[in-house]
Amino acid sequence: YQELIDKLYDYYYKSEVQIPTFKEAAHEWIDVREKTQIIEHSTALHYRKEFEKYVEPRAIADKPITAIKKAQLIDMFEQIVGDGSTIRKTTLRNIKTVVNGAFRYANMRDGVDCIDAERIDIRDLKRRCYDPDNSKEVYSEEEIRTLLSYLRSTNHTVFTLAIELLCCIPARISELRAVTWDDIDFENRIVHLRHSIVDRKSVV
Repeated sequence: YQELIDKLYDYYYKSEVQIPTFKEAAHEWIDVREKTQIIEHSTALHYRKEFEKYVEPRAIADKPITAIKKAQLIDMFEQIVGDGSTIRKTTLRNIKTVVNGAFRYANMRDGVDCIDAERIDIRDLKRRCYDPDNSKEVYSEEEIRTLLSYLRSTNHTVFTLAIELLCCIPARISELRAVTWDDIDFENRIVHLRHSIVDRKSVV
């Protein structure tokens, strides 16, 4: 009934304001943040994949964003989480970030008035989600010593030296790639991680 009313309203009182769908607003928000380098390309990829997997198959994704009610969003999150056994806490957090961003981005347009998704509290749902046990994927101290011993017995290359450094300091590869001589305090034996370098796909 409500959808019929919305369609009749659009037909008789069609506005020049273009109302994006929930899906369109989400992808536009991600695109803008990536282009302005607020987020890295890898982060944008995670956001897109998780939104496409968990939100886009649902009818709510194709609704005009102004037509979405708070209860519908809450119901969507409930369905996504279920008993929590198939979704990680970090995944749900990423989805909520994109949802918040989509509604905030849409609200910035003239003539668009939608709910404030950030006010929807999903902390109870997040508690249902699982945290993966990655302890088995982390090298033990003994394994690190064995790896370092082997690397020091080989001919040094930029790659072997980088692996040695990664074994000694808590850095991401993208942060390590950005280290310059100015970032190293030899006197105090400190490496300052101020930047990161990531590869971006060129858009044709």
